[in-house]
Amino acid sequence: MLVLDHQHIQRKILRLAHALSAEFPNESGLMLVGIEQRGLELAMRLSEHLTTMHFAHSVHPIRVPHAAQTPEEVQWHGPLDLAGKQIVVVDDVMHSGRTMLLAVSRLLSGNPYGIRTLALVDRQHRRYPVSCDFQGLTLATTLHNTVEVRFSPNNDEARLV
Repeated sequence: MLVLDHQHIQRKILRLAHALSAEFPNESGLMLVGIEQRGLELAMRLSEHLTTMHFAHSVHPIRVPHAAQTPEEVQWHGPLDLAGKQIVVVDDVMHSGRTMLLAVSRLLSGNPYGIRTLALVDRQHRRYPVSCDFQGLTLATTLHNTVEVRFSPNNDEARLV
């Protein structure tokens, strides 16, 4: 079942970019940390809008292997010293919170000023103590459903399967 079509996803991304610029109006170097693969793609698309708004930011990838159990297994190749930095961790779908929690835990070792989370789709089936600070869509689903987001040049979509 189609949940978001291309136009709706584009509007959600633009709204999320505006929300970030409103939330951090005086931030001189917001860091968007995109969870590979689709979270990074979403961070890049947010970046395009933030750039047109002349909003200072940077984009960095973080990789959370599917089998990762500890923050040490998360692959971070960005700056090690995050002191004073405001970070927004970006993913396409937030479900149980496990992936987001591992990414956030890994970044905490750099002593950032603050960390917030953003997802295009928030499913709200948390098993871990992490919340979604910015979301494009909050979707009530059963535990057996999966939300799949696909980004492509002119045919983005989010489906409930």
